[in-house]
Amino acid sequence: MTRIVASRVLIEGAAGPIETLIEVPEQPRGIALVCHPHPLFGGTLENKIAQTLAKTLRSLGHVVLRPNFRGVGASAGTHDEGEGETEDMLALVDYARGRWGESPLVLAGYSFGAWVQTRVAKRLAEHGKPARRL
Repeated sequence: MTRIVASRVLIEGAAGPIETLIEVPEQPRGIALVCHPHPLFGGTLENKIAQTLAKTLRSLGHVVLRPNFRGVGASAGTHDEGEGETEDMLALVDYARGRWGESPLVLAGYSFGAWVQTRVAKRLAEHGKPARRL
C-alpha cells in the first residue's frame, strides 16, 4: 500500500488564502486538482463525490489538491460566480507546477466545480500549458 502524506495548507489566491487539502503519494506520477460543488448550496472540499474523485486519483499516483472555494471553510473572499474561482484554481495550478514540476495535470470536479474546471482548462490551453485530462 502506498503511503500518503496529507496536509491542510493556505495557498495565496487572488482574493487571499485558499484552504487546500494536499495529499502526496510517495512517488507522484501527476498532479490532480479536484473541485467541489456549488459553495452556495453547501459544497465543500469534504463533499463525498470530491472525496471519491480524490481517492481515485490518489490511487493512480497523483498529488491531489482539493481546495475550498472562496468564502468556504478557511478560504478568503466571497463567491464570485466562477470568475474569481477560476483565477484561484489557476493560482493553485501554478503552485502545484512550481512544487511538483510539469507533471501531467488532471482537472476534476463535480457540478459547479466541473464547470470551473472547464474554464481553467480553457485558460491553460490558451497559454500553451494544457491539462492532460479533464
